[in-house]
Amino acid sequence: MIFAICGPSSCGKTSIISELKNQGYSILEHQFARELLKLYDITIQDIQEDSRLCDIFHEYLIEYKNNIEMQYISNQSIIFTERTFLDIAIYYLLYHPEIISCQNIIEIISVILKNNKLRNFLLYSLKLTEETYSQIFYLSKFPNIENDTIR
Repeated sequence: MIFAICGPSSCGKTSIISELKNQGYSILEHQFARELLKLYDITIQDIQEDSRLCDIFHEYLIEYKNNIEMQYISNQSIIFTERTFLDIAIYYLLYHPEIISCQNIIEIISVILKNNKLRNFLLYSLKLTEETYSQIFYLSKFPNIENDTIR
C-alpha cells in the first residue's frame, strides 16, 4: 500500500517523511523530477521555454515514477512517498509555455480544454493517482508567523 504526502513547497513534506522513516516506516526515497533533470542535463528554464521539451520531460517523468511505484503497489505493508502523479500534472501545467502566459484560471481552463495533449495528460495523471495511492495526505502551507515577542 502506498500512502502519498503532498502539498505546496515548504509545507513540511520532507520533514514528515524523515520522521516517518525514523519511526521505521518504509519510504520511497526518490526525487523523480530532479533525478531526470540531472540525467538529461536540463533545467526547469529549458522546460519552460520549449513546449516540446516540456511535453517529453513530463511524459518521461510520469512513466519513470509509475515504473518505480508499480513495484510496490501490491505490497501489504505501508510505504510512504512524497508527491503524487497529480503533482506532476500540476507542475506540467505550470511550466508549460501555453499556460505560463495565461492571466487567470479561465484562460488556463480554456487552454486545457483546447489542447488534447494537456487535457489527456491531466486525465492520465488523475487515473494513475486514483489507482496507485491507498491514501493521500495533503499538507497545506503554514501561515507566516510574525515575531511579535509572543510566538
